Amino acid sequence: MAIKRDNILTLIGSGRYHSCILTTFSFDFYFFEMKVMKWLRSCGVRNVNVLIDGYFYSELMAQATGEEMKFSTGYSLYPIFESGIFHPKIWLLFGEHEGLMIVGSGNLTNSGNGSNDEIWGSFHFDIKQPSHGPIFSAAWEYISKLCSSVKGITGDKTTRWIGEHSQWLAELPKNNPFELLNISEDEQIALLYNSEGNNIWQQIQAIIGTEKIVEITAVSPYYDTQGKALEQIKTAYPDAEINIVIDESGAIPVAVKPDKRYSFYDWNEMELCRSIGANQRSKLHAKIVHFRTNKGIEFCLFGSANVTAAGLGINNSANN
Repeated sequence: MAIKRDNILTLIGSGRYHSCILTTFSFDFYFFEMKVMKWLRSCGVRNVNVLIDGYFYSELMAQATGEEMKFSTGYSLYPIFESGIFHPKIWLLFGEHEGLMIVGSGNLTNSGNGSNDEIWGSFHFDIKQPSHGPIFSAAWEYISKLCSSVKGITGDKTTRWIGEHSQWLAELPKNNPFELLNISEDEQIALLYNSEGNNIWQQIQAIIGTEKIVEITAVSPYYDTQGKALEQIKTAYPDAEINIVIDESGAIPVAVKPDKRYSFYDWNEMELCRSIGANQRSKLHAKIVHFRTNKGIEFCLFGSANVTAAGLGINNSANN
């Protein structure tokens, strides 16, 4: 199957959304102001808010030259401090009658939305066609919790103002956290994230349940050196063959215990890499863990979580 490389900014239609909340780990002032802000403004998005990892934000401000926001002002940049790294990449856009959710692996940088090999998924909500209402509700609940600690004018812009101008948010269905939600006759989806006492890895296992997994494919730029996350996966699904896609420019599980169930692949040597227009200068940054059962049922985790203990929440503390 051919996969076409595309720019996710093109999903944002003109005149459809008035506000957005974007989350990122790292941030590039010049890229955001020259590319993202110009695009958002041309589409009519006026209320722009960015939530960024607090520790990266502190480093960013320590290196500030005073030229920041020279090209484009009018957006809010707010740090989020967690015990671990604040790592999600979610874009939520809000209109009077519709919304757009984009979730994936790319940061708000030139590489994250340009040269890197990233993965994104998008979900549109419309009050006339509300099939994606449940997953949008789950994302809005998650973002709302993050914004509850935001102070000042940014807090007002991310909560009260959006709620007043997108009143359909109050009518979204209520879900239990991390549950599978029906979006079509043969597809279900869940929004997973590390929380206190319930990590992504636990949520994956709860969703898969008693299904017999026969093949697992992990795609990630970063693995634990000792392969802690891979070992957890192998132990949980002992009958599965495990394909591990690596990029030598990232972090490789060089000290993982040898096992005949492991098969390693170099991203830059794979046909898929070449077919989407990637080249030796591009970097794998997509994060995918795909599970296949003996009945042909498939489960696919994608987004911002690396196949590491911190990414999947296997650490006892300081999970991403």
